[in-house]
Amino acid sequence: DNVAPELRDASLEMYRHYLAMVLALDDMVGSLLDYLERTHRAENTLLLFTSDHGTQGGSHGCKYPWSKKHPYEESLNVPCIMRLPGVFEAGARNDTLTAPVDYFPSLCSLCGIPVPRSVEGYDLSQAWKGRPAAFAQEAVLTMNFSNQYDYFADGLEWRGVRTKTHTFTQWLNGTVELFDLAQDPLQMRNLAHAPEHAALR
Repeated sequence: DNVAPELRDASLEMYRHYLAMVLALDDMVGSLLDYLERTHRAENTLLLFTSDHGTQGGSHGCKYPWSKKHPYEESLNVPCIMRLPGVFEAGARNDTLTAPVDYFPSLCSLCGIPVPRSVEGYDLSQAWKGRPAAFAQEAVLTMNFSNQYDYFADGLEWRGVRTKTHTFTQWLNGTVELFDLAQDPLQMRNLAHAPEHAALR
């Protein structure tokens, strides 16, 4: 619904290639799991599957279906699947807000390795385990690089905040967006200028 009609054909073609890559990755992860089983290491190995952030897939009027680094859910979300028998329940889901900088201290803690004092980010391992009253972030900051490093023209660089329920973004050209992810998961209704949401903004 949030892909412009003129971008749908290109988006579908890109998605076909995307799904083929997913199948290839599925095979490779399966081979890795088979190896861990054969070598009797599966029960005491922390396996983490993650990747780069997603593409827009043509959503939100992005010119190219593979465009990324935009402040929308299609780009912001990164897959994170973990397996550690006795620690993570199979099939459990967790909505702990996690930034890339949080992986290192959290993984150290899960593996019983002291977290170096110089490391940035938060140890979210207890929240990942679903422990009651575990430390968790209320929001994560998001941003893109300037056009010195990227394809964004001056003024289209942005900074934002993502909570469990909302995203708020401001571009350097003055554009502001606020979305309620619970009520509007496709981010189609910008609430930034609605008087009733002024306090939230």
